[in-house]
Amino acid sequence: MFYYEEEGLCLRDMKSSDINKLFEAFAAQDGMYRRPITVFEGFFQEQSVGKRIAVIAEKDGEPVGYASLLPTPWEGPLMGHDIPEIVDFNVLRKFQRQGIGWKILDVLEELAARTNSRVTLSVGVYESFGTAQRMYAKRGYIPDGTGLWYYGKQVLLGNKIVCNDALVTFMTKQLKI
Repeated sequence: MFYYEEEGLCLRDMKSSDINKLFEAFAAQDGMYRRPITVFEGFFQEQSVGKRIAVIAEKDGEPVGYASLLPTPWEGPLMGHDIPEIVDFNVLRKFQRQGIGWKILDVLEELAARTNSRVTLSVGVYESFGTAQRMYAKRGYIPDGTGLWYYGKQVLLGNKIVCNDALVTFMTKQLKI
């Protein structure tokens, strides 16, 4: 369990009461991919059995963002290695560019550093992920060199795929311990 508070922003582990709040807040965004409520229920369930740490960012008691840390990647080039992976990172659009995502990453990296000197994540490769790509680069994440991945499988020369949120590249960061 953890708790962090600064200038009206609170970061903490997920509670069951967050499930509906997260679902409603993110579903209310026009044009945003709507995740089924079962996704948030799964986050909470997996956290309660130690399969993930779900970090909730809130302002004035309302969720404004979330992300998770997995103890080991479930897919991709580092699957099966004991390197923590940051996944499911989202900040409500109206709260972006306020340093909230940066603080979420601060907490996740601190938690990851408790078990490993590296952390990994994946990021989408098309234009709407540009802000995230730049933020990760500023924080010291570098591409891991394995190229593109699509639904957990490496994209090889000649593969035909659809460019959507599942088309990602993996990045890693050396943590200061």
